[in-house]
Amino acid sequence: MTDIRQIFSLPKGAFLFAIGGVILALLLLAPLALFVGPTAAQAAYLGALLFLGPSRHLPGTWVLGAAAWAMGISILGYLIGPLGLGPLTLALIVVSLGQGLFRLDSVAALTRSPVNLVVYAGLADSRPDVPLWHVVLGTLVGVAIVLGAGRILEAHSKPIITAAPAPMTIRYRLRYGTMLAAGGAAILLISELVHFPYAPWALLSFCLILAVDEHDRSRLAGNRVLGTVAGVLLATAATLVPQPGPMILAVLSALACVAYLRVGKYGPFMMFLTPTIILTTSSDQPGYVLGIERIAAIAASAIIALACTWVAGMLDRRRHLGPRATRELVTGED
Repeated sequence: MTDIRQIFSLPKGAFLFAIGGVILALLLLAPLALFVGPTAAQAAYLGALLFLGPSRHLPGTWVLGAAAWAMGISILGYLIGPLGLGPLTLALIVVSLGQGLFRLDSVAALTRSPVNLVVYAGLADSRPDVPLWHVVLGTLVGVAIVLGAGRILEAHSKPIITAAPAPMTIRYRLRYGTMLAAGGAAILLISELVHFPYAPWALLSFCLILAVDEHDRSRLAGNRVLGTVAGVLLATAATLVPQPGPMILAVLSALACVAYLRVGKYGPFMMFLTPTIILTTSSDQPGYVLGIERIAAIAASAIIALACTWVAGMLDRRRHLGPRATRELVTGED
């Protein structure tokens, strides 16, 4: 049996990264929200989350491209938001295919590009009077937060990845992007059909499951569902405590999220992500109802991710890929 201490253990570098990142975020987001507006602060938060992956995985020469990609996502999402579900779905498909180009080895950087697109679109739809430059400035600040935290803590933590990832073939990247596009579009359309208001929850979980190597997706899907259930129980218990108890737990959970994401421990990450989201979500529904909807979103995303993986594998088998061809698909050998 796996030692519980091993599951929840954190290296010093990840803990320092979380604290430094959150402190830097507060120092930058508070003035941004005060002097520019809440939309700019939310855009900065989204930009920071999108850039957590590149800060861990991408080689230095790719970072500028990733920053430009993050800016493009913010602008596209904000411009396309008022146009409705059809254009948004088409944009999500394009973004998903583009995200495949950032896949290296078994690593998918910029994992939440489709999620950011949908959330930026939601911001534009709900706040049509906010100028675009608020979103652009906020995204730039978010990217700077993650890069700045990484530079500050670089001397105090060991790198998460010490060797450069192996290059992937264009075919493999497009395969990943196609799965992302098909499943993401399905999540958007199903959410609209059943009037589910938290499509970004399901979309984020779906993106993170597909981000890992396909042999690890079943395990990760199970960890996310179990972690979500544990997090819902924790959040529900916190709602029974008077303030500032729930808010304190939300802040501590946010720190834990960043730290566990930094080291790739997705079970604990999900456990603490769930109360962070539930306790900070503005809703008239009680916490336990939000928790049930959260579990439904994560479970549905896991099913869709595994279905996309199965269909892609079946299509590969139908092409009669031999050992040599399979190795070429995955590693790029000639």
